[in-house]
Amino acid sequence: MQIQTTDQLRALYKAPSERAVLKELMHIDSHLKRFISLSPFLVISSGDQHQLSC
Repeated sequence: MQIQTTDQLRALYKAPSERAVLKELMHIDSHLKRFISLSPFLVISSGDQHQLSC
């Protein structure tokens, strides 16, 4: 199955909790920059409503 729309993705997963949504950041602030600099491994993901990666 190849997911091509947001609706298809939402059908597979329940909506994120409010707590998870509140963790979303639109920029890297000084605290996050320090956290990243001290991390031995980091994964960053980005996207928008017009682009869906599978």
